[in-house]
This record gives sequence, C-alpha cells and structure tokens, in this order.
Amino acid sequence: MIWDLVRSSETTRAALSTAGHQAATRAAQRALQISDPRGEHHTIAIEKDVLGKPEARVLGSAQSVAVSISHAAPFVCAVADTAPVLLGTDIERIRPCTTAVWEACLTPAEKAFIAAAPRREREMLQIRAWSLKEAVLKAFGVGLRVHPRNVDVTNALGATTSTVRIGWRGVWHTATVEWMHLNPTYVAVAVAFPFSARTLE
Repeated sequence: MIWDLVRSSETTRAALSTAGHQAATRAAQRALQISDPRGEHHTIAIEKDVLGKPEARVLGSAQSVAVSISHAAPFVCAVADTAPVLLGTDIERIRPCTTAVWEACLTPAEKAFIAAAPRREREMLQIRAWSLKEAVLKAFGVGLRVHPRNVDVTNALGATTSTVRIGWRGVWHTATVEWMHLNPTYVAVAVAFPFSARTLE
C-alpha cells in the first residue's frame, strides 16, 4: 500500500474533496511506478464505481489502481495499490466519545478486549477500532450503510504484525493493516483484503 498524506490549507468540504483526489492521484502514480519502474508516466483519473467507491483509472489503458480516500480536517489521506485488493482507509481525530456510541458500534469481543486494556490505552483503542471498522466498510464499498457491528477488528487491535484476521458479517478474512499516527491527535489506518473476499460479501 502506498500512502499520500496532506494537510489542507482550506477545510471546506470542496477543498478537502479536491485535496483527496490529488492525494489519490499521487498515490496511484507512485504505486504504478513502484510496480513497473521502467514503465511510462501514467495519467490518472479518479472516478467512482457503481457503489460510489473511488478508483484510479489509467487513461488510455484498461488498467486500474485500487484507491481509498479519507479526511478529517485539516488532514487528508489516500492509499493506493496495484494488486487486486479491496482497499479502504480512514483518518480520525483522537477524542473522547460517549459510552452510548461505543456500546452501539463495538462487538462484544472488541468491548472485552478494550475493557481488559490499561485505562490509559482505552481511548486510543476505541478510536483505532472505529477507524479500522470505517476502513473495512470502505474496502467492501458499503460505507456506513452497513452497521459497524458487522465488522470485528478485535484481532487487529492487539496485533503486532500487519497481517491480521478481520471478521466481516460473520466470516473471517486475512487482511493487511497499516497504521499511521500523524501527531498526538490524529490516527490513520489502511486495510487491504484479497479481491477474492468480495465474493463472500
């Protein structure tokens, strides 16, 4: 997965959307360059598929690059991958949230894992759980049209490696997860599933 992170000077919805498209274009171009260092320079167009999920089209070619975009003002992040993967990303500001929100969104296993953690780590674990759930829902192209409890990220919360098992609607899939802490107040995550996971949606 190739990342592109930017801090936008403007925080309007339109400005963040433009910055997201630019970040996705740069990430896709770098991903293509890494996969084929001797290849030609590619012109990229960021478009939406039938589900509204962004994808990078290589103009003049049938090739496409998986991309995902997220923003939490003033930051924008995009990830890209030339492999046949389902790709999702999310960026969140680290902040307290109400108990009712966590009760509604976390699975029993996630709640138990977080409750067993030292108190000083719980807020970060809650944010990481929420952020990864959003990234997973984006990877499958459904966003928050599907309830976050349909995703179980318990194994990823305590993982020390990037390859983890994530539950999606009761089926466990192997996924690659990468985290990035921008500063003490923002965290970003990217997740990639093998494209074959789409057949199990």
